[in-house]
Amino acid sequence: MDDEQLDLTVDMVSRVHPVSIVINFLFMGVLLSGLYGFFFDNKAFSGIAIYIFTGFVVRLVLSGFLKAYLHSKYRKLLKNDGKGEVN
Repeated sequence: MDDEQLDLTVDMVSRVHPVSIVINFLFMGVLLSGLYGFFFDNKAFSGIAIYIFTGFVVRLVLSGFLKAYLHSKYRKLLKNDGKGEVN
């Protein structure tokens, strides 16, 4: 498997991985709580924007760590499968 196929596999798996689902649910909670604070608690727009932006950055960082983990995991699995083959 070349690097393009590995990247495609990691992208597909990371979308449905349980950790990714939890990350997305947590971000939806941040987004909804920010909108609630803006519309119903009369919080300042700049504070809400910073809150949502911070949540988005945390989501991106955690998703990046998950993709890096899956990338190393699949690369290690491919190396182990290649060693066990008989020519």
